[in-house]
Parts: sequence; C-alpha cells; structure tokens
Amino acid sequence: MKRVRFNEKAERLNIPVQTVITSFKKLLSEGKVYGVIDYKNGEFVYCTPKEIDELSKFLESKRIALIELAKKCDLKTEQARLIIDKLLEEGKIKGAFSQDGAFISTTVLRNLVIASLKETTNIDVQEMAHKLSVSNKEVELVVEELGELVDRTTASCSQIRLTDISRETGLPENLIIALLKTLILDGKIAGSLDLVTRVLIREPLLEEKAKATTIEKAEPSALWWLLPIFFGILGGIIAYVGVKDDDRNMAENLLFFSILLSVILILIVGPLLWPLLFPQ
Repeated sequence: MKRVRFNEKAERLNIPVQTVITSFKKLLSEGKVYGVIDYKNGEFVYCTPKEIDELSKFLESKRIALIELAKKCDLKTEQARLIIDKLLEEGKIKGAFSQDGAFISTTVLRNLVIASLKETTNIDVQEMAHKLSVSNKEVELVVEELGELVDRTTASCSQIRLTDISRETGLPENLIIALLKTLILDGKIAGSLDLVTRVLIREPLLEEKAKATTIEKAEPSALWWLLPIFFGILGGIIAYVGVKDDDRNMAENLLFFSILLSVILILIVGPLLWPLLFPQ
C-alpha cells in the first residue's frame, strides 16, 4: 500500500492542499482509485485490487490487532482502522472490533465461540464475551446462528441422535446439547433431550401449535368507535371490554373518547334543555 501526503503533493504541483484533497475525493467517487483519506494525518492511502483481496482474506483468517495490521501494511493505526471500516461498509469482510483493539471476523469469532463451548454444555454469553473481549451482542449473534443451524438440521426428524447432528453440522456434541437446551427452553423447539440415550425427540405438532400462538392477532376493527358515538359512556365501557385483550391502548382511548364525548354533549345540550325542563 502506498501513502501520499497532501501537503507534499500540493507543493510539487504548486496548488492548494484542499484542491489535492478534492481531486482524491473525485477519483474515489469515480472508482478510478481505491483507498481511504486520512484527514487526521493529511494522507491518502492507495490500495491495489490485489492488495485488497489479500487483505480481506488475511482479516477473515485470524484475530489481528490493529497495531499488528498497521505494521504489516506499513500504515498508521488510524489508517488500518479506516481501511477495515471501508471493507466492512462495502461488505468485503464481516466482523467486529474487540474491546482490546483487534479485528475479529465473523468466521473467526464463530470458531472461537465453538472452541470455548467444546468442553461445556451450558452457554454463558456474558462470560464468553468477556473471555473474547467482544460485546455480548456479537456472541449472541453467533449463538443464534448456530442454533438456527441445529434447528434446520433436525427440523424434519422426530428422533435424531446427537452424533448424527454433530456429523451433519460439524459442531461438537457438547455445544449441540447447550444449543438444544436453549432452543427447547425458549420454545423454538418442542420436544425433549434424552442425555442417557443421547437422542433429541422433536414433536412437530406441538411446534406448529406454538408457532400458531405467536401469530399476531388482527387489529380491532374501527367499527368499535361507533359504540361510544351512539351510546356514550355505556358504549365506551362495552368497547373497552371488547378490545382490551387485543389492543389495550385502543381500549383506553375508546373509554376516554366516550367520557369526553359525553361531557361535550352535556355542555352543549344542557343549556338548551334546561329551559324546557325547568320553565320559569
């Protein structure tokens, strides 16, 4: 990778530094060069397609500290960070930065999570996140992805041995047990785990019923608003009872509307009826 200092190029061409920066921006937007602008250090970092391809593969292969990457590429630490941010934004790599200033690709993090759970059958997201110096969210995403893999692998089976799940997913049995415990506890898999025979028993009918109960209920009809309009507070109470289980907020609004409407009617109609009811 090559670095170009803005002030040196400006002096050589006898033009303002801002003009140099603007020209690099234009070249970047037109796709004529690939790189990043380092405003802090006043430099532009050139990257060839070959260098980007090699860097992307390198970042996907191991956990690497920014300072180590900067040394490898002959860059400043901030410039290494800028390049990784650009690659992430463009989808050329996937991953996250750890709390101790290292980049961990999604593939590497996945392997680290699998390795850390190889000897245990319980998933402690916070402990793993602390151990790997990443956020809880990053670990949760990996665990969720692994859980979905196990779910898909066993979805068509009423019974399946843990050894078969391990062979098909490439995951260690202890991790599979930990994932299945979580999936069953969260209601994502209906069934039981027999650790004596080391078999998962799925109950598809129960799963279909569980999924059916998670379908969102239809929103209450707007026709409920007619009750408080025609029957005042009594209509509002009836509407509240009929709607509260499906939409608590709408039910409260219906009741409030019925009370407000009744008060307005009393204030408007009351003075008109008073002389008729109590003639002087």
